[in-house]
Amino acid sequence: AKFEERTKARGVDRLATIGDAYIAVSRADAAEAAETDSAAKTAAISARFNKLFLMATEMSALCARVGLDMRFGIAHGPVASGLLGPTDLPVWRSWGRGYIRCQQLEALSQPRCIAMDAGDLAGLKVAHQVRACPDCHGVVLITV
Repeated sequence: AKFEERTKARGVDRLATIGDAYIAVSRADAAEAAETDSAAKTAAISARFNKLFLMATEMSALCARVGLDMRFGIAHGPVASGLLGPTDLPVWRSWGRGYIRCQQLEALSQPRCIAMDAGDLAGLKVAHQVRACPDCHGVVLITV
């Protein structure tokens, strides 16, 4: 419950839990969604990545205190979610490039690490150890 409260306070919403994976999204605000200038849009995405990165490092530290080693994947891209199926038994589903890539990165990650595409590292304020993911072209692991 405290985990959910902390993520919501940072503008991050849970989409799903799959096994030990916690899939969450940080939505673009109205100003970012309406932005047409590519430099401004890139700056807004970098700001959201920084927010997600800080949240992941904080959550990793909190989980480590109780003996849990979390793995994280941070990605960006379009995501859509909704209910599917008959009205008496609907199922919540999510789709989109951002959702799929986040799942892939989380699977590539290691305990107490954040996995992300190397290209998304630009503009991120990282004071942690960054290394290439073995056998994963273009993916970096950040120890938290």
